[in-house]
Amino acid sequence: MSSEEIPTILLPELIEDVKELMPIILPPEEGLEHGSKLRIKVCYGEKCVEGLGIANSGFAGKEPEIALPQEFVRELMGGEPSVILVERVLADGSRVLLPKLSNPINIYLVTEDKVEGPVKSYAYITRGRFILLNDALLSKLRVVIIDPFEGVWCFRDELGKRERRGA
Repeated sequence: MSSEEIPTILLPELIEDVKELMPIILPPEEGLEHGSKLRIKVCYGEKCVEGLGIANSGFAGKEPEIALPQEFVRELMGGEPSVILVERVLADGSRVLLPKLSNPINIYLVTEDKVEGPVKSYAYITRGRFILLNDALLSKLRVVIIDPFEGVWCFRDELGKRERRGA
């Protein structure tokens, strides 16, 4: 199939198998002293949880998407959320199966002086510890990465006027 995503209904008896199939696609913790980390708020219904999202991870897509650690999803949604199993193509061309929340969630970017959002986004659930923001989500949040190594960024309307540092 040429489709980038192949949705499949995830049956309850496959949940344990899916946990084994989920790759650890997130960067190692020791590499996080640099880069653009943004304070985000993730909301599902009336429940919201804040965390740090990595903006320059190489996570790309055609629509706003976010990768959330299992523990973060449990805190946000409780229990076993409704998911579908999706095949994704990684930057190196390899294919992996990941659970994706069936319903979109709302993402906000929170800074000391403003909140941008909400942006409706689909979420992949990972075994990792880090939240990853894809390029389409960053675009909808109006984020411009100025220096990915140093973590310097701004909002689109601030370009050339203000520089912000990652959280």
